[in-house]
Amino acid sequence: LMLKKQGFSVILLIIILAVLVGGSYAVWQKQLGSEASKSGSEASKLGSEGVESWKTYKNERYGFEFKYPSQKILKESGNIVSIRNTGEPPDIFNVMVEMFEGTASEAFVRDANIYSKERPYHPVTNEGKITVDGTEGIKTQFCGSMDCYQTIYITHNHSLYKIYVDKQDQILSTFKFTK
Repeated sequence: LMLKKQGFSVILLIIILAVLVGGSYAVWQKQLGSEASKSGSEASKLGSEGVESWKTYKNERYGFEFKYPSQKILKESGNIVSIRNTGEPPDIFNVMVEMFEGTASEAFVRDANIYSKERPYHPVTNEGKITVDGTEGIKTQFCGSMDCYQTIYITHNHSLYKIYVDKQDQILSTFKFTK
């Protein structure tokens, strides 16, 4: 009788473990699905009107242009151009241009050193090479206390272009150098 109770207890334990593991897996899959649909809906919000109907921003001084959704807000301030949402988070795409005699790699190392001194607990990583309008650059990732964002470093005609991207690769895909 004792042996039967132990056998029953083992079977019951296995069933409980199977239910817990199966339930955890189902919850995990549901979370993955909701994150995928959320990012899909963000992309569809951005591109709902189609890139062809987007506005074109052209900067004669720094020699570049890009398209952006007409419902977004464009803001210029000195050597920085930002595309903004009307709500939170505000910035979704930034282009910063500065005069620079060097390579994109050198600019990244310079900025990473500054950033790591200011925020030693937030990593800065080089994610590899990227090509934008035929010009090779570096794709990096900077992580803060709340979020991570990507920065593209490209040097072109003695200027350093730092393009801050927040999952808006559709805008980046329209970026072109005009000189």
